[in-house]
Amino acid sequence: MIGMTEPPDVDALEASFSGGRATLGQRVDATRAQAARAAESPRHAQPGPPPPAEGTWVWVRQPEDRGVLLCRVVRWERTASGAWALRVDLPIWAGYRVPGGYEIDGSHHLQIAPTHALIEIPGQDYSRIPRP
Repeated sequence: MIGMTEPPDVDALEASFSGGRATLGQRVDATRAQAARAAESPRHAQPGPPPPAEGTWVWVRQPEDRGVLLCRVVRWERTASGAWALRVDLPIWAGYRVPGGYEIDGSHHLQIAPTHALIEIPGQDYSRIPRP
């Protein structure tokens, strides 16, 4: 046809704008390879620290991917919405002002953890957790 040209090669066009970085296809392939490696990794890896021998413990996933905490289980509770939530003993740190600076000490705070944030620890007996 008159006046029509071949469409430009998309990879060549992208390479001209990329400044020497990997092409989109290379980045997609790298992302897929990374996802495949992650899928093959062992599922038995612990997301959090191992629990002490006494009591019932659970891992609680922190918001915004800030890590996983090991928390002692206290009891189940109904929230205002009617959903179940687990009351856990959340380890926190407290700072106290003392002459010459600050002193850091361990403290504990009871916190309600939503069920979507809980990761059960293998070997823990959750059937004995009291419900109201």
